[in-house]
Amino acid sequence: MDVAAADADALPDPMPTITPAGGHNSAKMKWIVGAVAILGLIITIAMLNSSTSTSNNFTPKFNSALAAGRIFQPPGDCVADLYEAEASRSPNSSELREASAKIRSKLEPEGNDAFQRYYAESDQTIDWEYITKVYNLLQKTAPSDKEFSARYAYSVALTSLKRKDYTKALSSYQDALRYHPDWALAFNGLGRVYLQEDWSSRDEDKTVEYYRKACEVDSAFIWGCKNLGEFYSRKGNWALAEDYMTRALQRAPTRESIVRAMGRICPKVGKYQTSSGTCGTY
Repeated sequence: MDVAAADADALPDPMPTITPAGGHNSAKMKWIVGAVAILGLIITIAMLNSSTSTSNNFTPKFNSALAAGRIFQPPGDCVADLYEAEASRSPNSSELREASAKIRSKLEPEGNDAFQRYYAESDQTIDWEYITKVYNLLQKTAPSDKEFSARYAYSVALTSLKRKDYTKALSSYQDALRYHPDWALAFNGLGRVYLQEDWSSRDEDKTVEYYRKACEVDSAFIWGCKNLGEFYSRKGNWALAEDYMTRALQRAPTRESIVRAMGRICPKVGKYQTSSGTCGTY
């Protein structure tokens, strides 16, 4: 026998490779973690792309609705609805800020005109349902603007009064005063609410209180003085009727309705009506 060969045959088999327990599971787990991370990245990128695409679609849709005058209709494709959806999706986006500025540029002049006409003329042709929507949207573009909030509350009060929802009108006029203290228009509105004959909470003392405040807090406001003068005329208190109607006349010397009211009051206090409309003594 070849000794070398015999020795070789006698050598032990090489040491087999031993895989540590759990080694296959560990590799598998690393693969799963990596796959999940990649999948998460893909989903994130997709969401960002979707968000960007949606945001990019907002501006042209909004501009189109604004240019076409689709402010509150149709649902889902009007300025108000598009703005609200974008505000919910991206409240801090530059696109939303630009849209807010455009809304204010479009609607503020309309709202200002309505309130100026009502303050000066008590214009009964104003569409207060529309103005309510205007200020509801405006206050969303600038939640910290107290004047927007006051005017929205006032508009709600006026439309509620016309619908004979006196409780809602009362609370809304009060809300308006919280945002805009000593507001003659809101005081005058409260006076009107408390004078409603078909309201169980009718209170003439409160009517007088609020009409007087409306007359006194704003030296340019006509209607608180005029309304109080008419109230006292109906009560037959002609001295006070003359007092308050004269104040109204001083603020609006050429207003025919006040001049006519003075013409009815002057004889009741033993006076004649002068050419300026006031009551003069004989």
